[in-house]
Amino acid sequence: MSSTPPEFNLAHSPAAERNREPIADQLERLLVPGDRVLEIGSGTGQHVSFFARRFADVLWFPSDLAENVPSVAARVAAQPSPNLQPPAELDVLTARHLPGEPTVIYSANTLHIMPPEGGPALLRLAASRLPPGGRLIVYGPFRERGRELEASNAAFEQLLQERDPRMGLRVLDSLDELASSLGLVRTHLATMPANNRLVCWTRR
Repeated sequence: MSSTPPEFNLAHSPAAERNREPIADQLERLLVPGDRVLEIGSGTGQHVSFFARRFADVLWFPSDLAENVPSVAARVAAQPSPNLQPPAELDVLTARHLPGEPTVIYSANTLHIMPPEGGPALLRLAASRLPPGGRLIVYGPFRERGRELEASNAAFEQLLQERDPRMGLRVLDSLDELASSLGLVRTHLATMPANNRLVCWTRR
C-alpha cells in the first residue's frame, strides 16, 4: 500500500501558483548569477521552492514570522534544492540582522497585510543591509497617485480592512519618496496580471 506523497500535505496558495511564472519572468531581468536572495514573507514556500529550481545559480534564503516558519520548512523539506536554505524567523518591524548577507531582498503580497509601518521598515532594512547595487524587489497591488484604483483592488482592499483596519494597499509614490531619501532608486516597474505591480529599488 503506497503512502501519500508529502507534497499533498503542504500548505498551498492558488495565487502563488498562478503568479510564480510571471514573477520569475521579471526576475530573469533583475537577478544575476551569484545573487543571494532573501525572501521575506515566504508563506507557503511555493515561490522560493519554484525560484530555486528555476534560478539554480542563485542562493535562496526563505524567511517569515515565527508562526509561519513550520509551513515553509515543510515545503523546503519536501521540495529540496541545493541552493535553497532552511527558513529563518524574521519580522521586518524588529529585524536588525538579515540571514545570508543578501544581495537581493524579495517579498510578494506582504506590504498590504503588514501594518502601515511595514513598508517603511522594509525599505530601511534594504537601505541599511544591502550592498551598493543590491536590489529590493516587491510584488503586489499598490495605489498610485493620479491613477484610479481598479475595481478588483478596491474590493480586495475593502476585504482587507474588514479583517484589520491597519491593512490596505500602500501608495507606491510614497514608498518611492522614502526610498529615494534612503539612497534607493526605483530601477524597474512592471505591470503584472490581476492588477499587480513588480517594483525594484536599487541601492546606490
